[in-house]
Amino acid sequence: MLNSPTKLRGYRPTVQEEEVMKYLRYLTVFILIVMTAIPVLAGRREAIKSEGALLSSAKIALYANPPRVEEALELVNTVLSEHGPHPEAFYYKGNIFGEYANQEYDLEKKIAFLDTMSLFYDSLSLSCNNKDVKKKWKKKCDDFIKTVDSVKAYYWRDNYNNGVQILGNLDDKYDNDINNAFDSTAKEAAIAAKAAAIDSTKLYFRAAILVIPDSSRCYEGLGLVYDREGIYDSSAIWFTKAHEMKPDDPNMVQNIAYAYIQMRDWGNAVKWFIKLTDMIPDDGSTMMNIAACYNNLEQYDSAHVYNMKALAINPNDPVANIDIGKYWLVNSRVYSDSVKHYQDIEDTEGAKRNIALRDQMFDSSSVYFKKGLELDPENMDALTNFGIVSLIRGNYEDALSVFQKLSELEPFVKEHWIDQGDCLIQLQKFEEAIAPFEKASELDPGDPKIWNVLSELYTSSGQTEKAKEAKAKATELENL
Repeated sequence: MLNSPTKLRGYRPTVQEEEVMKYLRYLTVFILIVMTAIPVLAGRREAIKSEGALLSSAKIALYANPPRVEEALELVNTVLSEHGPHPEAFYYKGNIFGEYANQEYDLEKKIAFLDTMSLFYDSLSLSCNNKDVKKKWKKKCDDFIKTVDSVKAYYWRDNYNNGVQILGNLDDKYDNDINNAFDSTAKEAAIAAKAAAIDSTKLYFRAAILVIPDSSRCYEGLGLVYDREGIYDSSAIWFTKAHEMKPDDPNMVQNIAYAYIQMRDWGNAVKWFIKLTDMIPDDGSTMMNIAACYNNLEQYDSAHVYNMKALAINPNDPVANIDIGKYWLVNSRVYSDSVKHYQDIEDTEGAKRNIALRDQMFDSSSVYFKKGLELDPENMDALTNFGIVSLIRGNYEDALSVFQKLSELEPFVKEHWIDQGDCLIQLQKFEEAIAPFEKASELDPGDPKIWNVLSELYTSSGQTEKAKEAKAKATELENL
């Protein structure tokens, strides 16, 4: 049942690094406001132009066709330098860097501009809430913040959708190009194209996070990108961050669990799958995944508990039936060892008691293997184990049907033919047993045991000459 569901190149941020970056970001905003306030606090001479005139000129320059961005930036910087923190100045300065981002095609540079844009928009919000900023400068704060929210939503949507579009092509377009490449050069080019697409996807999601940091979908997107890249420790980190923002989303919990499965971290996978059962208590697949993890941890009793839960949800789950069959078969070995112990010390009663318990285990495993094979007739694991248990318990008809099926699926394995012949001998169908042993002799003509059995079978069926030839062949091989 175990399955498949940002960083710049060479950089993988940890959770601790993200917290430090967040702290530095707000520290930068604070320093920016303090620095722009210094000229006012120091009582510098009155500016030649009023802040209103400067901002009007900046607005005209910024919204001209085409925009005179550098002129607008110089005017806004003058306002902040001469008059201190000013909401409208921060608003225009954020818009200016948004315009820079619009004009930039290099994704890394675009992200840097968007980061600066967001920084000044954050400064706008802080200055609007700063009691030391003049009230008349804050009259349009509500309008500015409303517009900023719309701008952020636009940039978030644009970058997020671009990331999703490329992510959707990773499996279809890029993997198909790699698989269908007609030579090594084309394959290398396709691999390079996929790597570039992965980097672009990460950058788009990171850009969206810079604009609106509290959207779980971008973090989930990054988790999916790293999953496609096979960097599962990073995918687990991003999925976990998304889960922290959206703790009630079962898909996020499932993604984290599967990331740990990919890392073969069965303990953490169990923890997250159990968390998933709290959200979706009747999901048989989750129960099976927990059982599989416990099997890998060699905690077989715990695995059995969850296999039984899976079977209670879906009695026709072939994997659950087969796993429970294996559980009882493994447990039977404990009693087989005990039987040998009691026989060695000549404790007849102890041996009988453990034989009975062992046989109960065999019978239980047979029930579940048989049910599993009804649901999945070609499951090799179930066929092999059911055949062995049936032989041990003397259920030769069941064993025969199993080994006949195995011979169809793996005709090149001589043991299947030998087991089939042994079942026919036990059923006293001696003539029918000849054909499977002859097939085994074709697959391994150097095995004297096969020729000895054939000699006896030929004798019992009155084929005297063949019996002599088979016996001679066996003797020849034994004397080598």
